Amino acid sequence: MSEEKERESVLGGSDAALAPGGWIVPDPVTTLDSARLVEGAALDRVLVHGSPPGEGRDLDLLVRPESEAAIRVALGEAGFLSAGHQMVRFRRGTCEQVELYPASWWNLPPDEVAAVFDEAVALPGYSHLVRPSPVHTLLILGRRVVEGVGFLDDRRRHYIEWAIQQDPKVWDHAATRADAWNGLRSIELLERLVGHGFVPVPVRARIIDERLRASGRSSLDAHVETARQLVPRRRLPVVVSLSGLDGSGKSTQARMLVDAFNRIGVESAIEWAKLGEDRRLWAVRRLGVHFVNVVRPGGRRPHVASAPGEGAPEGVVEFAEPGGALSTVWAAVALGSNIWTFRRQRMRYAGRVRFLVYDRYVLDSAVHLRWRYGLDRTAARVLTTALVRLSPRPIRSFYLAMEPAAAQRRKMEDPLEDLREQAEIYREELAARAGSGVVVLDGARPAEELATAIAEEVWAGLHHQASSRRRPWGRFSKRA
Repeated sequence: MSEEKERESVLGGSDAALAPGGWIVPDPVTTLDSARLVEGAALDRVLVHGSPPGEGRDLDLLVRPESEAAIRVALGEAGFLSAGHQMVRFRRGTCEQVELYPASWWNLPPDEVAAVFDEAVALPGYSHLVRPSPVHTLLILGRRVVEGVGFLDDRRRHYIEWAIQQDPKVWDHAATRADAWNGLRSIELLERLVGHGFVPVPVRARIIDERLRASGRSSLDAHVETARQLVPRRRLPVVVSLSGLDGSGKSTQARMLVDAFNRIGVESAIEWAKLGEDRRLWAVRRLGVHFVNVVRPGGRRPHVASAPGEGAPEGVVEFAEPGGALSTVWAAVALGSNIWTFRRQRMRYAGRVRFLVYDRYVLDSAVHLRWRYGLDRTAARVLTTALVRLSPRPIRSFYLAMEPAAAQRRKMEDPLEDLREQAEIYREELAARAGSGVVVLDGARPAEELATAIAEEVWAGLHHQASSRRRPWGRFSKRA
């Protein structure tokens, strides 16, 4: 991606600041705002069992039914979207998240649930928000660490140090309470982890299986759930696409979208796969040039640029007349390379990110297929149909509409006439895809406002995709 592309300015009237590279710098958003909303809505004690307000990337709360209902209403009125136990708010180019876990999720006896709240320690400056007592801090960490990641990071070590400082005999006290949590072995292993090392997977599997069966699960159900939690899953990321003219703001919106979701632990990444940009195509192109020289020695000698952007428009076969047979063949080759790039890039991120944002995707490739190669409508429609069917299907696709003159003012590289031609083809392609789910947005809107609209749509798409698998995000990883 060129430096000019990275520096594309798409503020659209926004007052946001710019980083040296041209990106919008979101206003700092912490969990303090969310904590104030929760504090004002809660009817009784609310347990913050993760990072305290102002320190972490989200708020993890254990709530009782009355407070849960009131907090959901208050957060909803403040602009938070609800997806199961997660509530998020996109604003100022970033994201805030609150996770509400009903107390029943922890599968504890009623008297132990009451003790979790009654023995909790008040957080300074709050009357309803509390943190776990030293004993419950170890019990929660014992289940979460041993059954979750299997090792201690610096943040969790700090929690243990705090618990020991508050109660020097906290390990003994936690061991006496561990039976109610079905977690005596978890406490023993957690104490070992304070020194060094990690819990082997077979040991973690036995502990998880024993606790699940002790809580009433059947042996088969416990085995299946244990395997689900511990066996690595290298799922392919879902795809989100941003399309539009050069200068419409795709790059900035992609960056803001990824930054917002990465902030709350939903890992994502950006890819860029413009039609004809694969360098391996240039080797094929040289062979085509030599072939033409052999079969047409007396004709015009074709020019071959050494790389995209050197001497010729990217991906254009200069020896082929627009709309001719050679041009159609080369367009098909370029299209095949484009499809392979989409699939290869997605496979490369398997197990690493939740979704992949494409700055240019199928719609842009279809437009440039017609614009660069001058294909007739029949050939273009056949190739475009193959492109759509063979490329990974996005969960959300966005087209950032912008007048060619406005896009050209933002990015002076492209001639205005070219942008006008491309804009017309975009309109024709969108009309042909009516009902395909492409969301058309005004690219001239303020960048932060546009980012919020895109993020909310993506959030809804991710939640729908997760619900279809019947596996809520992070249900166990956050569950104590």
